[in-house]
Amino acid sequence: MTDKLSTQRSSRHQGRGFTLIELMVALSAGLFLSIFVFMLTRDVSRFFQSESRLSDATMGAVIGFERLKADLTRAGFLASPNLRMDPSRCPRTPTLTGGGWSGFPTLADMGLLYITRGAGGSTLQAAGAQFLADNSLTPDHLRLYGNYQTADQFPARSVTPPGAATVSIHLEPRSSAMIRLGYVPGASNAESLIQAAFPVGRALRIVNAEGEQQYGIIQEATINATTLAPVVTLNNSALNIVYESANKMCGIRGHGAGVSVNVVNIIDYRLDDALRASNAFIDLDLAANEDEARLDLVREEINPQTGAAFEGSQQIVAEYAVDFRLGLTAVTNPATLALTRYAEGDELIDNYAKAQAVPQPNQGPHFIRAVRPRLSVRTRAADRTQNINPGPGLYRVALGSGRFARVRTLSATVATRNAQGALWQ
Repeated sequence: MTDKLSTQRSSRHQGRGFTLIELMVALSAGLFLSIFVFMLTRDVSRFFQSESRLSDATMGAVIGFERLKADLTRAGFLASPNLRMDPSRCPRTPTLTGGGWSGFPTLADMGLLYITRGAGGSTLQAAGAQFLADNSLTPDHLRLYGNYQTADQFPARSVTPPGAATVSIHLEPRSSAMIRLGYVPGASNAESLIQAAFPVGRALRIVNAEGEQQYGIIQEATINATTLAPVVTLNNSALNIVYESANKMCGIRGHGAGVSVNVVNIIDYRLDDALRASNAFIDLDLAANEDEARLDLVREEINPQTGAAFEGSQQIVAEYAVDFRLGLTAVTNPATLALTRYAEGDELIDNYAKAQAVPQPNQGPHFIRAVRPRLSVRTRAADRTQNINPGPGLYRVALGSGRFARVRTLSATVATRNAQGALWQ
């Protein structure tokens, strides 16, 4: 009997549940714990997103900055570092007027590079211009001249004799430059390959056996059906190609033996808000005003005939750029090879990095020996509510309504090796 009663008490004890008070206490404790975990997760998520935006901006800036540095190293490559003063230019006239040059100021002013101080945002819309004004920013505009198509000069087999309306340069199809280009005579992609290497409307540098150089404008690039040689045709009514004669002591000799050619590109870098103005960008579902003042560092290729950008050449190099400044180092005494460093915005930069209608002694882009680009980018969204006194640097920019975005800045010194030997007056 005792064992039976003990078993019944144990059974009743095991079947007993929690009281209502115990359940309420447990639920309340669990609720408070859930709230704490939610708040912690929310703050961690916000912090992660904020730092992720900054890391994304930094990574984008690094990639864009490397592209900019690579382009700077090619400034003046297979081109004249200062066409107006170049002793190897043909014809050797003191000014580039007449003969078609007057209609091509962009090409006539060819140099290593040019910097227009404080004009990097001159084409911005109202929102972009206001953003720069609110933050006291005056970005620069950079223009580069050089061969950005290939790394080769292409030898010519023959050149059309003088007197023709167009000049046709027949290239050697089995030259090492053509082999490196991947050109195979008679291949199905031969013409498209040549057209990509010699795009229509670009400048073409022509160098004879004596090293004398002149320039033309590419009208078309084709393949000769008989010889299978690539043919680059120039518009001779635009820029007259010079042939050596009794009255002209430089130019193409005979049938063009010893002539080599290469493309010269004109590349621009500036801050632009073209993407903000595009319909594709406006259609995006964006948070309110986050991208109202969006600027990007844009790279585009310039048409030497019109001065406008070639269609389809615009590329965004760095998103959400806020500043782009350029300093340089130049030879200020050719006799002693003394170098002077000019900080960003220095007015004396114009003596070396500005096109001069009348060349000045000891001045010009061919004296530039290094360029110091400085690029600043911001986070996509504002992540701070207060600014700090930046002092000698850029740390945050105002996006309006008491909102600020953090900024990261990259800087480097890039040597202009393609102008090292140019000390002529």
